[in-house]
Amino acid sequence: YQTHYGGATSMYKNQLSADFITPFREAAEREMDCYFVYHSGASGNLNFKSVIDGERKYSNFIQAIDGFMIATRDAVAKESPINTGKIVATEDTYTAPVRHDSEERVAQAKEVKAAGYESAQGKALIAKYGFESKRDARAVVTRSGMGETEDIKLSCITFGDIAFTAFPYEMFDKNGKDCRKDSPFKMTFVCSLTNGGHGYIPTKEAFPHGSYEVYVCRYVQGTGEALVDKMVSLLNDCKSKA
Repeated sequence: YQTHYGGATSMYKNQLSADFITPFREAAEREMDCYFVYHSGASGNLNFKSVIDGERKYSNFIQAIDGFMIATRDAVAKESPINTGKIVATEDTYTAPVRHDSEERVAQAKEVKAAGYESAQGKALIAKYGFESKRDARAVVTRSGMGETEDIKLSCITFGDIAFTAFPYEMFDKNGKDCRKDSPFKMTFVCSLTNGGHGYIPTKEAFPHGSYEVYVCRYVQGTGEALVDKMVSLLNDCKSKA
């Protein structure tokens, strides 16, 4: 499950945010006498703040809990034996184009940094220049110090019908689903923030809408889809060697 209870941070009472739900895990483990493994990341789409049609269906934690429990029971009922044969692993890099901001925007972000992100002056500059938050301003400064491209390491390990994929960024839910859909393996686990953790990779559909994950992303629109294509290629390579 790749959503979390926003109220766990005391920020958004009874709301869902975008990673994983501790309250649901605890309830399900008690009721079903089993363990749940959570995969950090591959998320971002189920969010009560989303402005994208179809992503607000379960904006309230209480509304979502029954749906999660029903889906879990259905999944357990459909369990079947899995082939766990030869172990195969591979890795490669994807060269991602870095997203660069205008000179004016970089100058504004550096002014905020010089004033201090938490200072009264820094907060006033954040509001004046229309930054989403201090993280938005900080991300602009970070990107200004990066080159034109950056290599992103991807890896996967497979055995029999099972595959684990490792993305060093937090991927959005749709990209995670696409990776599973196009994988040649019966069961594919999409793991984000693995072998490093460097923020979010939003879907190309999310970019025009802005919001926190988009503002802090280091790379250009479409990078998430390109990473999935690269990972599926690695999965197919593993399959051919199994």
